[in-house]
Amino acid sequence: MAQDLIKAGGDEAAQLHARVASLYAGIDRDERNRCDTLPAKIDGDTRKQLQDYRRNLHGRLQPISNSMNDREKASSAIALFLGGYLNARTSDPGGTTRAYVAVLMDQPLFAIMEGLDDFRRGRVFDIGREGERIPFTLDHAPSAPRVLDQVKKRAGVIQEECYKVKRLLLVDRVAEPEVSDAERDRVAVHMRTLADTLAMKSAAIRGDEMKKARDEAGAARDRAARIIRDARGRRADADFASQVEQANG
Repeated sequence: MAQDLIKAGGDEAAQLHARVASLYAGIDRDERNRCDTLPAKIDGDTRKQLQDYRRNLHGRLQPISNSMNDREKASSAIALFLGGYLNARTSDPGGTTRAYVAVLMDQPLFAIMEGLDDFRRGRVFDIGREGERIPFTLDHAPSAPRVLDQVKKRAGVIQEECYKVKRLLLVDRVAEPEVSDAERDRVAVHMRTLADTLAMKSAAIRGDEMKKARDEAGAARDRAARIIRDARGRRADADFASQVEQANG
């Protein structure tokens, strides 16, 4: 139900939703440090967009108990909804409406409206004995708990998106690029060769030979460092290209 996230915000919301999905897919868990990591830091502009997006999502999720205006809108919508069912007509329609509102008090207005519309338009299903989807009857009004169940499904889409954005904004570590086994083997060979060479010459080298050996050791270390640095650079370039491809996809 990704359309629930973007229908109110148009293209910008669609782009944000896609961006969140792309970034969230890149989260990895560093179990050693018990923290989330990303292949690269979130840039400043994107972070600001995510912060604004989080505030927008959080605002949409405010329960009707926080606003008299939202409660009145929900009450009117529920009264109109129940009025369309013969089995829901009672001698005290106001009391019935209040009972439904009480059950939905901790739910956001948008989810209540969308949930009621789902019942009107036959978008609510039960699960049969064989696992098949059975459309909820249009002849009888759903109970308050049944309405609540559908409303929670509508709210859940936004709650999940809000959770993803919050988790992304909390990531402050970049994953260390992995060095392939082949690269590790190359470094190991260089180090072993250096160690063997120094061991054989250690008894004979003096003066200039000692300086030459130190220079060779430094050069070997530099080569090993370049190998690891180049491997990390290639990994970072590959991760960046992947992120660009996902974002443009």
